[in-house]
Amino acid sequence: WPHRHRRRGARPRRADHDRTATDSNKTVCFDDIDLQKGNITLGSNTIYIVDSGDFEIGAQAHVTCDGCTIVLTNSDSGSSPTIGNLKIDAGAEVDMKAPQTGPTDGILFYQDRRASSGPSQNNIVNGNSDSLMEGAFYFPTRNLQINGDAALKFACAQFVARTVDFAGNGSITNTCSGYGDDVILGDHVRLIA
Repeated sequence: WPHRHRRRGARPRRADHDRTATDSNKTVCFDDIDLQKGNITLGSNTIYIVDSGDFEIGAQAHVTCDGCTIVLTNSDSGSSPTIGNLKIDAGAEVDMKAPQTGPTDGILFYQDRRASSGPSQNNIVNGNSDSLMEGAFYFPTRNLQINGDAALKFACAQFVARTVDFAGNGSITNTCSGYGDDVILGDHVRLIA
């Protein structure tokens, strides 16, 4: 990964203040990223590597990025390292867009395939109608739960996961220029292996 910088402990000390990252056009590493409150702007064209921890967005946070990728992995080369999950709380406003070029072109969230699977290993998106997420969600060995009681919005979203579970009373819209608009209604989708 180009321009790699190592930062340990991404938990902001003052999580109630607005923050803007200065990490544009690089790769940065954190133990975990926990964004609980305030307006947070992540660096554009930046790869955020989360080494063994979770990427969390709290209910009172408004997180934006234009061209970022979140990579959940572990620098331990062992066969069963601890790898964190994605957790987005209901009420959070998330406006995140994957990069359009580079090594993570089109990928918004990427989880290392060495992540152990199991019923408690879930990546969770609890969204609201003020959020828009654009890009691929790649969780090949773990579950992805998409929950919402409002109209969740995605742009060119692709979901790759061990299982994908849509829940809630709302609808999900996935718009992709040139491909039309498709609405996914949770009460009509049922995939059973």
